[in-house]
Order: sequence, then structure tokens, then C-alpha cells
Amino acid sequence: MPPKKKKKDDEPVEEVCPEGMDPDYFALTQNMGGLVDIAKNGNKGSGPVLMDRTQALTQLWTHAVARNGARKDEVVTAGALDAAATVCSPKFAADPPAQGAAAGLLAVLAKDPELCPRMIELKVDKFALDLCHCDSTAANDAAVSLLARLMENPNTRPAVVKTTMQRIAGWECVVRILRTPGCTIEARTDAVRFFNLACEHGRDEPPPEGGYPEGSEPPSSAPEVRRHVATWCPTAIAHLLDRACDDTANPAGTGPEHPPVQAPEFVTLRSLAATTIASLSREEAIKDWITRDKRRVRVFVDALRSTVATLKVRAQLATALYNACDVTASVLEKLRLSDDGAGNDGGG
Repeated sequence: MPPKKKKKDDEPVEEVCPEGMDPDYFALTQNMGGLVDIAKNGNKGSGPVLMDRTQALTQLWTHAVARNGARKDEVVTAGALDAAATVCSPKFAADPPAQGAAAGLLAVLAKDPELCPRMIELKVDKFALDLCHCDSTAANDAAVSLLARLMENPNTRPAVVKTTMQRIAGWECVVRILRTPGCTIEARTDAVRFFNLACEHGRDEPPPEGGYPEGSEPPSSAPEVRRHVATWCPTAIAHLLDRACDDTANPAGTGPEHPPVQAPEFVTLRSLAATTIASLSREEAIKDWITRDKRRVRVFVDALRSTVATLKVRAQLATALYNACDVTASVLEKLRLSDDGAGNDGGG
């Protein structure tokens, strides 16, 4: 590949057409307006088709992340945000690759908090929930990344939570990421982060600059949201528990001096899952789910003995178990576990 030519020290690098690439195709990859036009309208020219919608959106995505986002403003100014939002809509449901590229581009742009409100105006959160259910794992991964970015922004979080609660099986759309084998560890982490932020903050609006006057803080909507998750998405806690207690995704240890250690991305996923379980365990429906089956209690107890789980993971799971149990003599007797794992079923 020919070297990239530099102008003066402070001027941008001039891109050079790579050897073997069609010069017309290369020129199009550098034309933001042309890429956005193809993203919106497809390539309808009379000549040979140089680029399709998916390729155009992928090029815009590449420009948005290249050189630490140095060209992101060019991408936005050219109209890429609105174009990508349109492609994420049900109108383009027959083209999952293009929708996945569009959602990936939006997920990158959503890292800029000033762009997130525009995405809510364009109903991107609703479209992303749809994409979590499509048959493309690439689109699933991009969609949940986009949802997590919008949830991380305190100004758009209330709208995302409201959209999810109002939608039939809204929470299940995100849970699907946790049970789809092809989804990446990053996508699963984003799915758990989505639940964690919803359960901790609910639909609460960000406080005004300088905070609320003492004694005038509005009540949090987080308990209502946790109850909604517990009622309408009971499978969430089971999949979160699977992630929090997963000791398998780690390299084998070589002895007492070198115990098994999980990769950082798995540690993050487990920690978020355990924290979310601890938050959900404040709700009666979740307490009942945990204590109804002694085998579930055993899962918690075994996780507390894990030599792989971090101290934070074990502490959060211990908190969840504490919340679930009324810590009274009658409940402890009901849930008592013998050393061999057999539960006391209260028989004579």
C-alpha cells in the first residue's frame, strides 16, 4: 500500500488510493455526502454499481471511529445520523446487514452525549429493540451496543426505559442477547449494563445543575422499574445468574500458586450481572424466585465458594441472597442446606 502523504504538521493526512483498488470506488469512500446518499437511497446510478447500502454505512462507521473520531463531525454534518436512523427502521427489515451497519454507526455516534437526544427524536431506541430480535447476530450486537450507549446518557435514559416498559416483551428483546449463542461477550456485557442502569436509576431525570435543594429530591422510579422487570421479564434473573456464576470461561490454572483467572472482559460481565441481581433482589417477586427452589439457593452458595469469581461478584451475590432470605429462624430453617447439597424440605 502506498504511504499516506502528509501535508504540513497540523494539517490532516491526505488519503491515497490503495494499490489494486478502483480509483472511482476509493473516491466514493472519501465522499461523505455520496456515502450518505447511498445509505438513504441505495445506488441508483445508471453506471456500474460501485457500492451498496451496507458498504456505504460501513464506510461511514469507519470514518466515525478512525483516528480517534477525528472525522466524526464530518460524518454527522453530512447527515449520516438521520440516514442511519432511517435504515434502522422497520422499512429496511429485509436488509439486516445494512441495519446492523447503521446501528453500529449510531452506537459510535451515541458516545457523543449531544447527539443522543436527536436519536430519541428519531425513535432509534424503538428500532434498536426490534433489531435485538432479528436473525443477524451482527445486527443484534450493534443494536444492544446502541441501547447501552443511550442508557448510559442520563438525559436519554428516561426515554429508553419508558420505551422498553411500554413495549410488549421490551425487556425480553434485550434478554435475547444473553441467550443467543452467537452474540459476543461485548454484546452480552452491554445487555447486562442496560438492565443494571435501568434497575438502579429507573426513569429518573438527571438532577438540575447544582443538584436539588435539600429535602426536595423527587422519589426514585427505580423500584417501579425493578418490579416491572420482575413481573414482565422473569427470565432476566435466570440469565443474569448464569452470567454471574459462570466459572467456565477461564484459562486453566497451573497449581495453588497460579489459580484460574478469567479474562478482564468476563470479569466485567460477571460483576455487572451480580450487581444487577443484587439490585433486583430487593423486589418481592425476585425474592420469591430465588427462595422457591432450593437448587437456586445452592447455585448462590456454590458461587460464594468460587475460587474464580472476584470478591465483588461474591459480595453482590451474598447481598442478593441476604435480601431474598428474611433472615428469620423460620426462613433459615426452610432453606437450610446440608453439606451434601440436599435441602431440608421441612419433613418429619
